[in-house]
This record gives sequence, structure tokens and C-alpha cells, in this order.
Amino acid sequence: MLKHWKNPNYQPPGAPTGDFVALLVYILKSRCSDVSSMTLNQVNEFLDELSRSTSTEEKTTCLAKLIQKASVMEQKWIINIVLKDLKIGIGHETIFKHLDPRALDVYNSTSSLIEVCNFLKDPKNSKYANSFFQLFFPIKPMLAGRMTLHDIIDNFTGVNVFIETKYDGERIQCHLNNGEVKFFTRNSVDYTYLYGPKLGEIVKKSVNAKSVILDGEIVVWDRVKGGYAPFGENKSTANSEEIEKQLVYIVFDILYLVTPKGDEYSLTNVILSDRKLLLKKIINIVPKKFEVVEAKETSSIDEVLDFFNESITRAEEGIIIKKRDSTYKPDERCSDWVKMKSDYIDSLTDTLDLIIIGGYYGEGRRIGGIGYDFTDHISSFLLGVIKTINKDNPKNSVLLPIVKVGSGYSNDELEILRQRLKESWKKYETRKPPSIFGHWIPAMAERPDVYIDNPSASIILETKAAEITSTDSFPTKLTLRFPRVVKIRYDKSWEDSMKYEEVIKFYDDMQHNMIIRDKRKMEEIAPEELLELDKDKKRKKVEKFTKILDSFRDTDTYNINKTSNLFQGLEFIILNLDESSSINAAQKKSIECCIVEYGGHKVQNFLPSTTHVIANKIDIRAQNILKTKDVNIFNSKWFYDCIKFNKIVTISPIYLTYTNQETKTLFKETIDIFNDNFYEDVTPESLNEIFLNMKNYEKEEDFQFILQELKKEFTENEWIRKMDL
Repeated sequence: MLKHWKNPNYQPPGAPTGDFVALLVYILKSRCSDVSSMTLNQVNEFLDELSRSTSTEEKTTCLAKLIQKASVMEQKWIINIVLKDLKIGIGHETIFKHLDPRALDVYNSTSSLIEVCNFLKDPKNSKYANSFFQLFFPIKPMLAGRMTLHDIIDNFTGVNVFIETKYDGERIQCHLNNGEVKFFTRNSVDYTYLYGPKLGEIVKKSVNAKSVILDGEIVVWDRVKGGYAPFGENKSTANSEEIEKQLVYIVFDILYLVTPKGDEYSLTNVILSDRKLLLKKIINIVPKKFEVVEAKETSSIDEVLDFFNESITRAEEGIIIKKRDSTYKPDERCSDWVKMKSDYIDSLTDTLDLIIIGGYYGEGRRIGGIGYDFTDHISSFLLGVIKTINKDNPKNSVLLPIVKVGSGYSNDELEILRQRLKESWKKYETRKPPSIFGHWIPAMAERPDVYIDNPSASIILETKAAEITSTDSFPTKLTLRFPRVVKIRYDKSWEDSMKYEEVIKFYDDMQHNMIIRDKRKMEEIAPEELLELDKDKKRKKVEKFTKILDSFRDTDTYNINKTSNLFQGLEFIILNLDESSSINAAQKKSIECCIVEYGGHKVQNFLPSTTHVIANKIDIRAQNILKTKDVNIFNSKWFYDCIKFNKIVTISPIYLTYTNQETKTLFKETIDIFNDNFYEDVTPESLNEIFLNMKNYEKEEDFQFILQELKKEFTENEWIRKMDL
């Protein structure tokens, strides 16, 4: 029965199938006594004996003694202890709290239940007076939290922080006392036997202190490749005598210090910036053996995100963001420390198929050794999208760069990519930018070391990212934030790469969905949730959003057939048309259908590719667009006249809700004070507009002004006198 405890076919009716311990009790309750004479000490001795047993025979003998001595209920809980499956619904924190408020501090400071018991037995002992820390009893480490990208931006904008590289190693706490060194893992396992032989002596000689507790990471440095090796090589390197690889202890924190003079300091309540100063004072760095982590201090969230982008481009694991004034909180995972890894912050639900068009020489673990071919140094890639495609002669196609990527693939996968593309690379020459990139002149940071001029020989990388964002660094005017490769698509042809128009649509949909998601979040706010309004803490109910705003709602144009190319190549965004929300929604829907019918493209958010903004007044959305770019904002009359005359009507003041500076300059040269265009034939409608404008100057006091303006125009436009009328 126990052998098949998950299979109901082997169990009698009523047996608790699927619960091993419950089934054991079900079997033993008719075979064992309910009376027991076992003491807690005997239970402890039994568990010790069981843990020392190495063979199945020894373990069987040990368990047989238990069955003979313990009651059914005792066996139930003892077996649960052995299986580490108590499931009593109470954590150790709760138990310690009820025993003594300081018991949890003792446990977090020593990782020892024995020390907790010693403390509970004699809480007034002088050794617990100032600090619970004891050398060679590992402190439970402080852990970095996880956040979404948007939460990271909210949490750290304007906050003074340290940014550190997140190393792909093993978290290790080092204790030094009077020349003795021990190393402990994050789970309080003593690894001195493993790391002590190669690092112990170095730590002793390099730390200027009598006693110290350090927190850091042990990684492996590959001397041949000039970079850090993957975490899996820690133990093999520790046990190996080879000189090509060596252990490095990178320290990032200090928790306890006894100076050479004997002054003792518990440092967990000291702010991080001061702890880092102490590290620099007491540690003599031994390069690539015993180091202090390099930390960048900043209060700019843009610098944080740039640092992270650079980190994943270098194929590092990520970064750690730590508040400058944070204290060390043992066994806590809080927002003072946050880790950023590319796989934590994927926000795009879909992936993008992007083609390799350039490459960058690597740093660290992903470079070739001495004597390697130059292509073996390529470790990250420039990816692009197809702007124009020439299947007959792929070299005449135009592929627009969109992003650099250097993470998501293993070293083995990178090596295969290098071999597959080995014959396709050409060295990038600044004086002769490749025509396949269009007219892109890259800045130093984006300029590739090599490129591929024949896309048919390239490979597609299926890529994911946190989001698509606007940029001036790439000719697409868009890029991916925190990209990583999720799959190398050897099965796809170069022609399957994403097209430029698809990326624009993808970005538009992403922005639209973000708006919907934000509105839905606001819908979920309960009416009873309150906001603080003033010092008296007056409260106000939060209004609920019951629907997507009409100005953001996309029009379904799936069944609209294109009948004209009038708006071919133009992209429109409709902001507002009428004060009435219902009329506005109807007119917006009508115009967006016309846009598609006449060959144009509509979007719901202003994009780098948007050519025409339509609005009949300057509202908050229009103001936000104008903060981004000085564009003309057309009124709906211009759009309707384009349809009416079946042509793109020339810009004039009567068609603009807002005129940008460039157009204002143009108007001064081509239009008089009555909005009569010097170069356009008048129509009955435009002539009527001119007459209406002239009526605005009927007052006598304006007459002299008009004469002066006409005289000025006549003087400035000498070409009028030469016209053959």
C-alpha cells in the first residue's frame, strides 16, 4: 500500500490516497500502541542516529526501533519531521515571537537553534547584551527583492542609490577571527572545506582587522578567456589544481568588525554608504582573487536603466540596486535592495523576430583567446527590421537597425552562431557606412565592429524585451528596452524577419493596451478606498473608471476596403473633434474609417512615424505631444477638404489648430495678411474666406495698419511688379 501511496487502485476504500503520512497512520493505527514512553531526548537521539545512517539496512533498523517504541501519533509527527513536511501553518518567526521578542534576532544572527535555546535559557547573559552576532555562527543574509520595471522606476526615481553588478556566483559569508577564516553559504552551510584552501590565506593577509564578518560572492575567473565563468564551475575550480581558472571572492558588504585595537562594532544598523567606506579602509584588494565590488552612485533612474542595459549587453546576469541609506536587515527581502535581471522584467507578451545585421566584440567571458580569428571575439549583435526587401538581390535591401542584444543565449549557442556567420562578417568602416543600413550614421555607442551586407546569409533571433520605447539612436526611432534572445531561429528565412511597419504597429498596439490596462487597474479601485486630502486627514472616495475613454478607443476597420491611395504613407492620430463626447466618438470613428479607406494608417498614440495630428482644440493630449515635438496640428476641415477635392490640400492657416515654427516662417513668405496664398489659385470657397478675413479689418483704426502691411508686402515682394498681368 505504501509503495503505491499515490495510486487509488492499490488502496482499500476510505484510505487517504495521495497523502503518504496519513496513509502510514491509517495502516499503523491497528498495529501500534497508543501509549508511549519516549522522551524528547530519545526522539532527538533517534533523529541523530537516522541522519548518521548511510546504508538502507542501517536506516531500516533505526526506523524499526521507532515503530516499536513510539505511538501512532508520535510516529506521524516524527515522520513529518524526517520528510520536512510539518505543514502546521506556523512559521518559525511566529514561534520565536511567542517565546521571546528577541529570539528571532538571535536566530537570524547565528542561524542556530542551539543558540536560540541557550538564549531562552539565560536571556540576561552578558554575551547577548550588545549584539547577538557570534563569530563562526552565520548571519541570515539580507536578500534583494524583485519588482516590475514600472515599480523599479517608481521606487528609485530621485533616490540616491548604489548600482552593483550581479555576479553569477555563490553567495558566501566570510568570518575572520584572530587568523581563523570560515566560509558559509546563504543557507548557513559551512563551506570552509571547499573554499578555505584557496581563499583563506588570502583573506587573512588582506583584511586589516582583528575580527570581521563579510558578505559577498565567490565567482570563477577564467584567465584564458579573460572573463568570469558560469556558476556551475565553482566547485570544480575549488577542487582543481589547474591554473587557467581561479576563485575570486568579491565582497559587497561588512556586518561586523573588531579593529586591530580591539574596538567592536555591529554594523547592521549603519547605513550602506558608511559600510562601503569601511570596506575600502580595511581590505587590501588582490586583483582577481579578493576584491570589493565596484558600485556606481547615482540618483538618476535613467543612469540605473542605462547601467542595466549595458550589463545585459555584456551578457552579465543583471544588476543590484541598493538605497544609499539602507541598513542591513538579516533574513529580509525588502525594497531597499532590488535585483534586476532580464528574465524578471519581460513585459511584452509577444516576441519579435529580428535579423542579425551587425556584431560587437565582447568583454569578459565571451571573448576568444590569443590567436583566435576576429570573428571569434563577436559576443553581442546588432539586430534590425526590414524596411525594403529585394528578393532577387538581397544586398540591395534596406534593413534598419533597432537594438543591440547580448543576453539570452549560452556560450555554446554563441559559438554555433559564430561558426554559422563566420564568412558573412565585414569590418565596419566609419568612412563608408554600409548602404544596407539606409542613411544611418551611428553614434559611437551604437556603431558595430562588424556587419553583414547580405541578409540572406544571416540568422533571425527571436527576441523579447521589457517594452518598446522611442529613441534617436536608431533609424527606426524605436528600440527595445532590456532585450534578450529567447530562441535562435535557424528554421526561418531572412525574409521572415519583422518589417518596419510591423514594429510601428506593434508599438502602437502596446501603447494602446497599456492605456487599457491602466484604466482597468483604476476600475478595480474600490469606492471605499480613500485618499488623504489635508492635514486633518479628510478622506475622499476614489472615482471609478467604467470604460475606456473614447479618445483612446480604436475603431474596428477590419471590414473597410481600401478604395484610394490618397493617404498612402500618411499616419494619423485623432485627438478631439467636438465638445460632446458622443458626437466626438462618432466623428472620430467616421474619420478613422476614411483614413483606412483612403490608404492611410491610424494610431491611438503619437509615434515617431506619425505624420498628421488632427484636433479641433489644444487639449492636454495635444499639449503633451507638443512637448515632445513641435508639429503642426490640423483641424478636421483640412481632412474633409482633402476628401472633398481628392488631393492633399496645401497647408494654410485656416486648416491649422496649431502652427509650428517652421510653418509660421513659410507662411510669412507665401501668404498675405488675409490668408491669400501667392502660389495657389483661388477657389470660390477660398475667396469667400479671404473676404471674411478682410471684413475683420473694416474698422477705421485698422485702415492705416492694413496700408502699412500692404506696402510692406509690396516692397518685400518685388517679383509682383515683374508679373505679366
